[in-house]
Amino acid sequence: MLIPADLKGRSRVTQWCCTALSTIEPTLLQIQVIDGGGQEATGALRRPALVDRTGEKFTVLEKQLSARPYLAGDGFTVADIMMTTVLREIRKTDLIERFPALKDYFARCQARPAWRRTLRAYEVRMGAPEGAAY
Repeated sequence: MLIPADLKGRSRVTQWCCTALSTIEPTLLQIQVIDGGGQEATGALRRPALVDRTGEKFTVLEKQLSARPYLAGDGFTVADIMMTTVLREIRKTDLIERFPALKDYFARCQARPAWRRTLRAYEVRMGAPEGAAY
């Protein structure tokens, strides 16, 4: 069930969706832009602080995912889709390496058959070679 029927479950899922978009993504997006060459010299100066901020946020995620398989509990929800999408912004860096529970979670979410089908459909629609979206 992507969104629990009970109020407490829905609230947890909503909380994690908001966390993904308003707490995790802005910092990761800045790192992605800097790494992609989209910032002049100031980007290189700002990157270490952004990496430190990412580590602080990933520490919270690590703690949460050390106690359960998914963000809102035992079941996969829309919050996991949202967080996995956000985490894809850093998939070509080593920022996640020192967080084993988060790294396992990210791999587990991306290994889901529906996730893989969706990325493949995206590749086909974009005319990209198989595997390009991973």
